[in-house]
Amino acid sequence: MKIARLGIRTRLRASAGSVADVRFRPVLRKLARGKPDDYRSYLEVQQRRTLSKRANDPGAGARELVRRVVELGGLSRSSSVLCVGCRNTIELDLFASAGIGEVVGVDLVSQRPDILVMDMHDLSFDDGRFDGVYASHSLEHSYDVETVVRELGRVGRPGAIVGVEVPLGNGSSRADLVTFTSLDDLLTAVAPVVGEELWADEQPARTPTNDQGTPVARVVFRLGERR
Repeated sequence: MKIARLGIRTRLRASAGSVADVRFRPVLRKLARGKPDDYRSYLEVQQRRTLSKRANDPGAGARELVRRVVELGGLSRSSSVLCVGCRNTIELDLFASAGIGEVVGVDLVSQRPDILVMDMHDLSFDDGRFDGVYASHSLEHSYDVETVVRELGRVGRPGAIVGVEVPLGNGSSRADLVTFTSLDDLLTAVAPVVGEELWADEQPARTPTNDQGTPVARVVFRLGERR
């Protein structure tokens, strides 16, 4: 069996990347303060996953879901949208290109000022802060899905538009903690905060609206009255 060996330039680039990523660790330590050891480990795994996906374009699926959220929600220049677990700036730019006036992202790594470093289980926003909430490929990384869904519902105003997408099937890494097997699983997860379901979709891999290698489930809904 032939063993592939990294060239010296590749090794140097990987090493430089690892050194550069050290700057993100202090913020993670702050988020993990007072948390159990297993939760601190959870945050570390998720941050490494985010760092590995910084350059990824979420593809046709993100463009489809963003379009649905904007159109079904009637969002405009006077609207505000939160992108949860945005990884990089692409999701934010899609909403901005659609004419949304205020777009904010949260993740465990920030690449520019409009991405704030937060734990999606404990968002530092007031109740009812946003007109729209977008969470694509985030729920499967939850330590506690119920808590995350409750936070999505809390930071959106009553009647706010929410768009969620998750991959279907077993995860491909340690960062994938929650398995969704069907659209019904996703609908069950978000049910506590749904006021009105507007659109739902399940797509196999490699279709015009899902160019990823895994099937996905999506839903767009309006938040109900806060309980």
